[in-house]
Amino acid sequence: MSKLFNHFKVWALAFTMLAGVFGFTSAAAAQGPAVVINNFTCGVPEANGNIILTTDSHTVITNDANGNTILKCFYKQDPNSNPPQAIVSKGFLCGTFLGLTTDSKAVITPSGNIVLTCKITPNPTP
Repeated sequence: MSKLFNHFKVWALAFTMLAGVFGFTSAAAAQGPAVVINNFTCGVPEANGNIILTTDSHTVITNDANGNTILKCFYKQDPNSNPPQAIVSKGFLCGTFLGLTTDSKAVITPSGNIVLTCKITPNPTP
Protein backbone atom coordinates (compact mmCIF):
# COMPACT_ATOMS: atom_id res chain seq x y z
CA MET A 1 0.00 0.00 0.00
CA SER A 2 2.78 2.46 0.85
CA LYS A 3 4.63 1.70 -2.39
CA LEU A 4 1.43 2.27 -4.37
CA PHE A 5 0.84 5.72 -2.96
CA ASN A 6 4.49 6.79 -3.10
CA HIS A 7 4.36 5.98 -6.82
CA PHE A 8 0.95 7.64 -7.07
CA LYS A 9 2.17 10.91 -5.54
CA VAL A 10 4.56 11.46 -8.42
CA TRP A 11 1.90 10.74 -11.05
CA ALA A 12 -0.81 12.81 -9.32
CA LEU A 13 1.53 15.76 -9.29
CA ALA A 14 2.60 15.32 -12.91
CA PHE A 15 -0.86 14.88 -14.42
CA THR A 16 -2.70 17.47 -12.37
CA MET A 17 0.11 19.97 -12.96
CA LEU A 18 -0.32 19.47 -16.71
CA ALA A 19 -4.00 20.23 -16.32
CA GLY A 20 -3.11 23.32 -14.31
CA VAL A 21 -0.55 24.60 -16.78
CA PHE A 22 -2.86 24.27 -19.78
CA GLY A 23 -6.00 25.50 -18.02
CA PHE A 24 -4.70 28.23 -15.72
CA THR A 25 -4.71 31.08 -18.22
CA SER A 26 -8.34 30.63 -19.23
CA ALA A 27 -9.42 30.02 -15.64
CA ALA A 28 -7.63 33.09 -14.32
CA ALA A 29 -9.05 35.32 -17.06
CA ALA A 30 -12.65 34.30 -16.46
CA GLN A 31 -15.02 36.61 -14.60
CA GLY A 32 -17.89 35.80 -12.29
CA PRO A 33 -18.41 34.15 -8.93
CA ALA A 34 -16.70 30.89 -9.92
CA VAL A 35 -14.92 29.14 -12.75
CA VAL A 36 -15.88 25.52 -13.41
CA ILE A 37 -13.65 23.31 -15.53
CA ASN A 38 -14.67 19.76 -16.43
CA ASN A 39 -13.20 16.81 -18.31
CA PHE A 40 -9.48 17.56 -18.04
CA THR A 41 -6.95 14.71 -17.95
CA CYS A 42 -6.04 13.49 -14.48
CA GLY A 43 -4.03 10.50 -13.23
CA VAL A 44 -5.58 8.25 -10.57
CA PRO A 45 -4.15 5.10 -8.95
CA GLU A 46 -5.69 1.65 -9.16
CA ALA A 47 -5.24 -0.66 -6.16
CA ASN A 48 -2.75 -2.76 -8.16
CA GLY A 49 -0.43 0.22 -8.54
CA ASN A 50 -1.26 1.14 -12.13
CA ILE A 51 -1.88 4.80 -12.91
CA ILE A 52 -4.97 5.36 -15.04
CA LEU A 53 -5.75 8.52 -16.97
CA THR A 54 -9.30 9.75 -16.71
CA THR A 55 -11.20 12.76 -17.95
CA ASP A 56 -14.02 12.23 -15.45
CA SER A 57 -12.84 15.31 -13.59
CA HIS A 58 -14.16 18.54 -12.17
CA THR A 59 -12.64 21.66 -10.62
CA VAL A 60 -14.19 24.82 -9.19
CA ILE A 61 -12.21 28.01 -8.65
CA THR A 62 -13.99 30.73 -6.72
CA ASN A 63 -13.39 34.37 -7.56
CA ASP A 64 -13.98 35.53 -4.01
CA ALA A 65 -11.36 37.03 -1.71
CA ASN A 66 -10.16 33.57 -0.65
CA GLY A 67 -9.66 32.23 -4.19
CA ASN A 68 -10.45 28.65 -3.17
CA THR A 69 -10.22 25.77 -5.60
CA ILE A 70 -11.13 22.11 -5.37
CA LEU A 71 -10.07 19.55 -7.94
CA LYS A 72 -11.70 16.11 -8.15
CA CYS A 73 -10.98 13.17 -10.42
CA PHE A 74 -13.06 9.98 -10.57
CA TYR A 75 -12.51 6.49 -11.94
CA LYS A 76 -14.14 3.06 -11.65
CA GLN A 77 -11.40 0.42 -11.73
CA ASP A 78 -11.49 -3.16 -12.99
CA PRO A 79 -13.39 -5.29 -10.40
CA ASN A 80 -10.49 -7.77 -10.30
CA SER A 81 -8.33 -5.03 -8.74
CA ASN A 82 -10.72 -3.99 -5.97
CA PRO A 83 -9.11 -3.92 -2.50
CA PRO A 84 -10.79 -5.85 0.36
CA GLN A 85 -11.00 -2.61 2.35
CA ALA A 86 -10.71 1.07 1.49
CA ILE A 87 -7.25 2.45 0.78
CA VAL A 88 -6.78 6.10 1.76
CA SER A 89 -3.78 8.36 1.25
CA LYS A 90 -3.61 11.98 2.44
CA GLY A 91 -1.22 14.89 2.37
CA PHE A 92 0.67 14.20 -0.85
CA LEU A 93 1.73 16.96 -3.23
CA CYS A 94 -0.94 17.62 -5.85
CA GLY A 95 -1.23 20.22 -8.61
CA THR A 96 -4.37 22.30 -9.10
CA PHE A 97 -5.22 25.11 -11.50
CA LEU A 98 -4.08 27.59 -8.81
CA GLY A 99 -0.87 25.82 -7.85
CA LEU A 100 0.45 23.03 -5.65
CA THR A 101 -1.15 21.78 -2.45
CA THR A 102 -0.74 19.04 0.13
CA ASP A 103 -4.40 19.32 1.14
CA SER A 104 -5.03 16.16 -0.84
CA LYS A 105 -6.70 12.77 -0.52
CA ALA A 106 -7.02 9.66 -2.67
CA VAL A 107 -9.54 6.93 -1.83
CA ILE A 108 -9.96 3.53 -3.45
CA THR A 109 -13.10 1.75 -2.20
CA PRO A 110 -13.81 -2.00 -2.11
CA SER A 111 -16.43 -1.39 -4.82
CA GLY A 112 -13.68 -0.05 -7.11
CA ASN A 113 -14.52 3.65 -7.00
CA ILE A 114 -11.47 5.90 -6.98
CA VAL A 115 -11.65 9.57 -6.01
CA LEU A 116 -8.75 12.01 -6.01
CA THR A 117 -9.41 15.32 -4.23
CA CYS A 118 -7.02 18.28 -4.02
CA LYS A 119 -7.91 21.59 -2.36
CA ILE A 120 -6.14 24.92 -2.22
CA THR A 121 -7.00 28.06 -0.27
CA PRO A 122 -4.44 30.71 -1.24
CA ASN A 123 -5.88 33.40 1.08
CA PRO A 124 -7.51 31.64 4.06
CA THR A 125 -9.83 33.69 6.25
CA PRO A 126 -8.43 34.06 9.80
